[in-house]
Amino acid sequence: KAVKLKPDYAEAYNNLGMCLFDSDNYNEAIKNYRKAIEVKFDFFEAHNNLGNALNNLQTNNETMYCFKTAIIFNPRFATSYINLGRSLNSLRKQKEAVANYRKAIAIKPDELEAHYNLGEVLEEMGEFSEVDSCYKRSLVLDCRFEKSYVRLGNRLLVGSFYKQAIDVFDKLLKISPTFYVGHYNKGLVYQKEGKLKSAYNSYLDGFSCATHNQINASNARVFALCSFGRSGSLFFHSLFDGHPEISTLPGTYFKGWFGREAWPLYKPDFTNPNWRNVFVDGVLEHFEPMFDPTSKKNVLGKPFANTDWLARSQGFLEMGENRDKLLKFDPAKFQKELLGLLELADSLDQISGFELIHDAFDKSYRENPTKLQKNIFYHIHNPDSFELHGFLKSFPNNQIIYTVRDPLQGLESWMLGNLEKQVDLRGWKITILAFDNLISILYSPFNLSGAIGVRLEDIKLHPQKTMRTLADFMGISDHESLYKSEFFGLQFWGPSSNQIGKVTGFDTKSIDRPIGQLFGKRDIKIFETLFWPFSKQFSYSNWDDVLFKKNLKLIRPWLDEPLEFECALYERLSDKSVPIQELSAYKTLHNRLIHVWTLLKRDGCFPGMMKPLKISST
Repeated sequence: KAVKLKPDYAEAYNNLGMCLFDSDNYNEAIKNYRKAIEVKFDFFEAHNNLGNALNNLQTNNETMYCFKTAIIFNPRFATSYINLGRSLNSLRKQKEAVANYRKAIAIKPDELEAHYNLGEVLEEMGEFSEVDSCYKRSLVLDCRFEKSYVRLGNRLLVGSFYKQAIDVFDKLLKISPTFYVGHYNKGLVYQKEGKLKSAYNSYLDGFSCATHNQINASNARVFALCSFGRSGSLFFHSLFDGHPEISTLPGTYFKGWFGREAWPLYKPDFTNPNWRNVFVDGVLEHFEPMFDPTSKKNVLGKPFANTDWLARSQGFLEMGENRDKLLKFDPAKFQKELLGLLELADSLDQISGFELIHDAFDKSYRENPTKLQKNIFYHIHNPDSFELHGFLKSFPNNQIIYTVRDPLQGLESWMLGNLEKQVDLRGWKITILAFDNLISILYSPFNLSGAIGVRLEDIKLHPQKTMRTLADFMGISDHESLYKSEFFGLQFWGPSSNQIGKVTGFDTKSIDRPIGQLFGKRDIKIFETLFWPFSKQFSYSNWDDVLFKKNLKLIRPWLDEPLEFECALYERLSDKSVPIQELSAYKTLHNRLIHVWTLLKRDGCFPGMMKPLKISST
């Protein structure tokens, strides 16, 4: 009404833009901010707000120009320095981001977000001397600022200071008892300490705080596929695609369906008579790459976190005998089938939505959809604790199946795969997280309910015995599809790898590769010892308990020294001004190595290990 009465009322356009922005209507907000600037070009707040709105769509040169223009018209406007710092950081221009956060603090010392953001970017850069003081300063300004507690707690967690981390998360939960992240991070500390019952209880508390609802569980039989590192889970998944008693979606696209953000995003507004169409349109939009592999969108849960093209990372752009086919589906078919199923429903929840999507996918694209009662095969891949907890609560009649592999070979392959993308400090930091991820699985409280592991080596080398045993364990028929690596009848080649090239089916190149491409001999002895309880259980090691204890004693002094692969990575860095022992990646790995050593010295085992599938000899 204001702009109708006064078309040159810049403040009204800006305020209207702010209302639209708060309603997530960024495109309309942008139009109104532009109109405000058109009327009053030196309107610094409108320039800043336009930058914010553009930033929610994509950080680009215009975004930066907006913040810089706001600063030109008001050099004392701390908010624009903060926003410019965020944009620069998202573009990996971290030093420039730091400079802008410092300017904001100089102008307005009590600007909480500036202190927090400065700590965040310094932490990412590995410059830790000032990090904790930034977070602590933000807590002085607001003792209820949850994000700083989380950051401080996680810093202690990474450093293996578990008691101190628990203390920080307890302080957070005293202030915000229903803050689910505090409960989950506390659970993660307990998990790393090997206290699985306490970990599970903390995860349960976090899940209850985040969902607020009692889940009406389904009796459907669901097999959940998880991966122990790089262990051929997509190849394994392809063996079940097309089985007449299995309903499955290709790839890892639905990995995040049970994540905290998922259902609030999809939950229909049942007061809207068109809620069924809205729900189906939302599924098609958010899971676009599953239908169109040329889409570079990622999906909830980011199953392949360090990729810029999810479908390509899964190998779905190079399908078929000649690797010239796309795994692509007509979304109109799926839309029609899912709408038809929803017409029979008066309401929908997260669990029934999951089941109906599988049913609609089968009816849309399977050539001969069977009328048999189907089991769902769900590739949850590498779930976080919330996703896995949500799934287990939804489907109590579940069976978690891990694909596993020789842990040293799998660890080295995973680390080499990460190093293919970048060999700098950031790449190094991402690379060494592979060890912690593998160890965390072996301390997972969620594996205690009967998770099993199937060796990739058995699947590749003895497919008939292994798949027949597995089919019997799952209660499904020994069908011919179990011996074909295909998705929807197209030969599957798997993700690209510079290490071994393209492989398909039961090719053994991946498991034939000798260990030592990255690790030195002493590195191998260290990891061989630390993984021994798992390796012994899955027949990857013939050491007895006496030799294990002897080697455990042998390697302890080595954990205080750089590993051989670390020395090689350090030599490849262009900047060696910081000693190797002072690098955050070095400290993170060695803290974890020493802690795992300590737990093994105390317990001699991994309490959260999955059990091996016992392969029939016939």
